[in-house]
Amino acid sequence: MKYYHSFIFLLLGITSYSLFANKAAPEQCLGANSMPTVLDRPSVAYSPCTVGNKTVYVESGYAYERRTPNGYGYNLPQTEIRFGIINNTEIELFPPHFYAQNDPAQSGTGPNSLGLKHILFFNDSSIWTLQGYVTPPSGSRYYGTIDSSFLLNSIYSLYFGSGFNISTTLGLASNAAPSDAPADTFYTFNPIIDIGWNFTDKLAGYAELYAQSKYNVNSGFGLSTDGGLLYQLTPHVVLDVSYGHRIAGYLNNTNYYYGAGLTFAFGL
Repeated sequence: MKYYHSFIFLLLGITSYSLFANKAAPEQCLGANSMPTVLDRPSVAYSPCTVGNKTVYVESGYAYERRTPNGYGYNLPQTEIRFGIINNTEIELFPPHFYAQNDPAQSGTGPNSLGLKHILFFNDSSIWTLQGYVTPPSGSRYYGTIDSSFLLNSIYSLYFGSGFNISTTLGLASNAAPSDAPADTFYTFNPIIDIGWNFTDKLAGYAELYAQSKYNVNSGFGLSTDGGLLYQLTPHVVLDVSYGHRIAGYLNNTNYYYGAGLTFAFGL
């Protein structure tokens, strides 16, 4: 619990800093067709962009999972609500997802989380962003958490000509077990490399590799890959599709998955 409190103070410090750091927004995150760049979903990596001041993004989706060693499952609505505040900062709310699987047959809700994202530095060709969130004990027996946990991400993105970009994420997390498992918390290092393209003004794609130093209390390294497409249907709506597959280990006990989602933007 002491780590949970320390992390809250860290996030409050980031917010306090942002209120006094009078900065414009990065050019890469602006424009009528910028939503695919600003979105966090459907990739595992989070976008380095924050939503604009007095803007709300509601991101949601569905995923079908082929479980390991057998069986299948799904989860929805995968909601993330992002509230843009001043100076390239956003507040992030992650309501519980609903999970279900057939082997063993069980279902329930995941935990809820609250986070912050702040752009620390940017220029014409790069953005460096710090993001973190805390997760209190919450959720159901099989998919919730019995203790508090946190995630801290450093996101650095390089932008090249013709809509091409490379993003790296270095993450540090504490992970709490569900209430039906031993009450153990384990710590992980979570690197991600993401390659993105803006094919047209409205169509973007990505491919990424993501890893976790441990994927449960008693396991070792896990590595997976995924990719997807995002299409801006209107200035305020984006449709996305994605597919992912494990390479090594069993991250989230998933062999492969595919999904789709919608994001809506609102001005306040």
